[in-house]
Amino acid sequence: MTTKATYTLTGTDLQLTYAAASGDLEIVLGDTFSFNGAHRLQSTPADHEPGTGSVLTGTIEHRSVGRGGPIVHTAQVTVYLPDAPEPDSAAVELAATGALVLAYPEAGGDAAPQYQAVALTGTLTVPAAAPAGRF
Repeated sequence: MTTKATYTLTGTDLQLTYAAASGDLEIVLGDTFSFNGAHRLQSTPADHEPGTGSVLTGTIEHRSVGRGGPIVHTAQVTVYLPDAPEPDSAAVELAATGALVLAYPEAGGDAAPQYQAVALTGTLTVPAAAPAGRF
């Protein structure tokens, strides 16, 4: 993955933006998710085989108030993205697909976690490379 790529993808009731240069991953979940709202994560791709895409992981929290006080729920996020081409003399914008998986672990660990997966489509933008040579 080139470090200057920007991914802008959407899925059912979900928007995702990932800036590879800064590692900023923003996920906006709609009402069909129990963790609805905007979530910002810092994520760098996990080690993987070249040419197989990138995998980003992170944790999001959802806070609510119960009778006994605040309740914090967590979900593990895994995002699968395609590899970006290396920058060339001209900027490129390509169609891109990916996937997002949320795992909701149970508090006591007695039950298997629940999963929610969403297919993503959108664009992958790679800016032009800086011109080489002497000035």
